[in-house]
Amino acid sequence: MGVLTLDAPGSRVAESDFPRRLTALVAPLSLELRIQLVSAVAVTLIDAADRERRHRIAELNLEQRGKKSWHLPPVKLTPAGRPVATVPCWPGRQAWLRDVAAALDTDSATRIRQSNAKVAAATVLAVATAHAHFAETRTGRHMVASLATLAKRSELSIDQVRRGRRVLRTLGLLVDLQLGRRLTGIEIQAARHLHGHTQTGAASEIALTTPARIAALRPKPAPRSASDTSAPLSPLGFFSGSELAKNRRTQRKKRATTNQTTTPRPISLQRVTAELVSKSRGLDQTAKYLKKTCHLDAARPSTAPVRHLGALCDVIAAAGIDTERFTAEHIKDALDLDGRRNGLSWPDRIANPTKYLAWRLGRLDWTGPTPTERATADRERAQLALRAATASSGPAASAEQRTLARQQFAEALLSSKRRRTRAVEIQ
Repeated sequence: MGVLTLDAPGSRVAESDFPRRLTALVAPLSLELRIQLVSAVAVTLIDAADRERRHRIAELNLEQRGKKSWHLPPVKLTPAGRPVATVPCWPGRQAWLRDVAAALDTDSATRIRQSNAKVAAATVLAVATAHAHFAETRTGRHMVASLATLAKRSELSIDQVRRGRRVLRTLGLLVDLQLGRRLTGIEIQAARHLHGHTQTGAASEIALTTPARIAALRPKPAPRSASDTSAPLSPLGFFSGSELAKNRRTQRKKRATTNQTTTPRPISLQRVTAELVSKSRGLDQTAKYLKKTCHLDAARPSTAPVRHLGALCDVIAAAGIDTERFTAEHIKDALDLDGRRNGLSWPDRIANPTKYLAWRLGRLDWTGPTPTERATADRERAQLALRAATASSGPAASAEQRTLARQQFAEALLSSKRRRTRAVEIQ
């Protein structure tokens, strides 16, 4: 069979002219050649859809915290239309529970409990304690535990948890960032890829916060007595009050100058760098060292230098990688492919991860399209080719020709599956 060309090598065909030229080229072909063309286009579409599905699953799993349960992707607006960024963080687990107890002592909380929820204050406090246990320690957000988990933790029924949550929500101590729902098809696949079992629904995401009217109920610190006006004792003696005030002003000016001259790195760059470090062998030695040795009562060994993740962020930025388009999986796949082609592998231990990553990234060109963009372009071209092939007129196929076409299509699918299997084994 001859080779079909749309135009001279190196020339460009306008997208509006592409279907007409393709139809003109397909028209002289026999029915057998048309069937083979349709089979090849179908295989290309299947491969493009599979690549896009895998990259979409990887993007959905980037924001997951832990592997026991899959939670909903982050949103920018709450169900009530409030920007998520405007929800204040909590003051801390114990401080927030003290705010809950203070709020429950007010008359308004008593009316809410008796009129709407009909739940005791002790039950609300137990529900709040269970929510605080599963919330993120630093911000009070990412509380994604289900009602059954909260009921088991608080030793209450699910109905009591619902009523206690209703009171906290009315008092403003609890904000629903997004409501629980059933997962879509691609989200179910992402959940199965994350933890290995089928998950069809996700719980609500909740933020624990303290509104200003409840924060005003906190007891104010007692004023210092007249006899307690001396400055603290230091190894060099007593400091005067004016010296302490001068030192505080100097420290505030220094912090303000530092904040003005420091430019924060983009969140996307930090996220991609952290994901790449977790996926790459040898680059995660710094993270493992910090996790094992940074304790309050443990001394750091001097043999393992500590490198901040920001140095690797600067390496990725210097390589010209657009982290808004390229994900950590894209970068890792490109490095692995370059290693297989040139006989390189990830060492178990890297003495200088920064220089090693800069060397590996500098070998590649990051100005082209991402795998996701290439898959989308391949799918669009294949769809155009399929529409043009099916639109061409021709005689109706006989029963024998249809049987032959089904056999060729099945053989093409089997061949594509074998190629993907061999590619996975090579990786």
